[in-house]
Amino acid sequence: METPFLTSRAEIGLTHAIGDDFAGGLKLARPGLQRVRVFRRRISDGHRWLLQFWPAAGIPEAPRFAARARPAVGAGPGDKRYGPLAMDVLSAARWSPGRHSRAGLARRLLATPEQIREALRYLTRRGLLRVGGAVDGDPTSTIALVPLRPRPQDAAVPAVRWPTAG
Repeated sequence: METPFLTSRAEIGLTHAIGDDFAGGLKLARPGLQRVRVFRRRISDGHRWLLQFWPAAGIPEAPRFAARARPAVGAGPGDKRYGPLAMDVLSAARWSPGRHSRAGLARRLLATPEQIREALRYLTRRGLLRVGGAVDGDPTSTIALVPLRPRPQDAAVPAVRWPTAG
C-alpha cells in the first residue's frame, strides 16, 4: 500500500505499528507531508516489513493498494462486512476530498465498483461521509466525497449535586 503520511517531527516510532518489540525508530529527512509505501511479506517466523518514505508536495494523493492480504469485503451478512473497505474509502476522501469515480476508487483500493457503492452507503448511513452525485449511477461518473467529523453523542450529562455544608 502507498499512502500520505503527515508528521510534525522527523521521527517515527514503530513499536505499536507492527506489534513487535522494536526498540528503535525511523528518522526522516524532514517533518511535514510524506508519502509512505508499505510492503509486508510473510516469512517462516512471521512477517518482514519494508517501509519507504519520501517527501511529498502539493495536494496529497489518496491511498493506493498494490495488493491486499485479505479481501476488501468481509464474509457474512449485513453491511458490517463493508466496514474495513469503508475506512479505506474514508481515508481516500480525507486525504483527497473532492471528485472521484467509483471505478477509480475501486482501482485504487482493489475492490469492485459495487463494493465501493456499498462502502459509500455504509459511511453515509453512519454520518461519516457526504456523497454528492448519483452513487447508484454509472460507476465511471464522478461523485463528490465530503468527509464529516463524527458527531458528539447526544447523551445528556447528568447534573451533579454537591452536598451542602450544614
